[in-house]
Amino acid sequence: MFRRVVLLGLFAFVLSLSNAFGQDTKAPATPAAAAATTTPEKGKYQNAEVIPFTAQQDVQMTPEQLKALTDTVVKELSDIKKFKQVSLEGAAPAAGADASAPAPTLKVTGTVTKFKAGSRAKRYFVSFGAGKTKVIATVRFIDRETGNVLHEFTADGDVSLGLFGGSSDGARSELARDVAKTAKKKLF
Repeated sequence: MFRRVVLLGLFAFVLSLSNAFGQDTKAPATPAAAAATTTPEKGKYQNAEVIPFTAQQDVQMTPEQLKALTDTVVKELSDIKKFKQVSLEGAAPAAGADASAPAPTLKVTGTVTKFKAGSRAKRYFVSFGAGKTKVIATVRFIDRETGNVLHEFTADGDVSLGLFGGSSDGARSELARDVAKTAKKKLF
């Protein structure tokens, strides 16, 4: 019995090490994208417009999941309280907005490059990283007026545990927080 407990403990330790070393890291922008980017002026952008996120052809995400991801990015960008207005592309301007003199606006685009739905049951019953939900997207900050790419980066989110296995929505929220944190750091 003691030997079984020790072996199980060793197995858990090895699994946790493999998860720690197997983590995805933030990929730098591609050399071509890096050459095309311009340095953003700090504090210039008063508004943000989020373009609906898309998924690469080989990524299996439903339109509802992509819409939820886009809506979460809008919410998180609003929550940092650095923009006067954060809206979804095509949304009507907020009441009282001056349409005659548009303020400098940041366009936020994203393409999901990896999505693994995961399993809440596996996270709850098996743990040790089983059933992990993962979402990775290439995100661009673009000056709406000039079309210049200001910053391109890889944002990600995952859920590997939580109360009763954790909700897969946590991965979406984590990715959106990553986008908002990067906007705050790079633009303000």
